[in-house]
Parts: sequence; C-alpha cells; structure tokens
Amino acid sequence: LYGISVVSAKDVWAVGYSSSGPGQRRESTLVEHWNGHAWRRVASPSPGGGRAGYPQLEGVAATSARNAWAVGYSSSSSFINTLTERWNGRAWRRTRTPDGGAGGALAAVTAVSADDVWAVGQSLTKTLVPSPLVLRWNGRGWQRIPVPFPA
Repeated sequence: LYGISVVSAKDVWAVGYSSSGPGQRRESTLVEHWNGHAWRRVASPSPGGGRAGYPQLEGVAATSARNAWAVGYSSSSSFINTLTERWNGRAWRRTRTPDGGAGGALAAVTAVSADDVWAVGQSLTKTLVPSPLVLRWNGRGWQRIPVPFPA
C-alpha cells in the first residue's frame, strides 16, 4: 500500500498493488476500503495486468462516500502510462489522462471537490527525458497544467 485518504472514521481508502507471489510477475492494482469495522478489498481496473503488465496505484484522495480518485501508472516491459481511476459510490472506473509525450507516471493526488482534483508525477518526452507532470480534473476531464522545468 502506498496511499491513504480518510473521509470519516467509517470511510477510509488505501491503495497500492498486489502480486501473485514471490518470484511471480503478475501484479494488479489494490484498493482497500475501511468501513469502521474491517478492511475489504474493492475491485479496480488493472490495465496491463498479468504477466507483462505492472499496474500500481500510488495515491488516493476522497471527498465523499461517492467521490474518490486513485492515481499511479501501468507499465509493460517497454512503456509506462499514467493511470487514474474514479470511485462513483459503486465502482472504480478508469479515466483518460494526457500523458504528454511518451508516457508518464502519477505519484500523488489531492481533491478540493468532485470537480477540482489535482495529480502530480512525471512525464517522459519522446527522447525519454523525465519532466514534471501536473494534471487537473475540472469535472469533465483531465487537463495538463504547464509547469516550469529547470534546464
């Protein structure tokens, strides 16, 4: 587990990834929910999961019982893509993000409201040089927000 978000004493989310076992390279996203009495695993999309893919969730932010976001990345042997998932009160669903270049990974997320969510990480240019990545959810979709990049 890498991230946690608390809505109330009876509504807590934790995210990360799970592996099928030692020496195994089958991984999937991991989402756990605390209801005030026990943790329960909640199904979440695992793009690229299986023998060749390594999806991970790094951060989570929740604003209510019907609105939470998880961010991270999915990767294969040659490529990394940002990964964002949204909880709608019933299920986790993947959302599209602008990677900006040759891919990227998200490391943290924070939510002001259901229509104002921010995520940060890194993107890769076509020459595979990492650069800062800031994304903002405006209620309709993710937008890339330009960030100064030191030379």
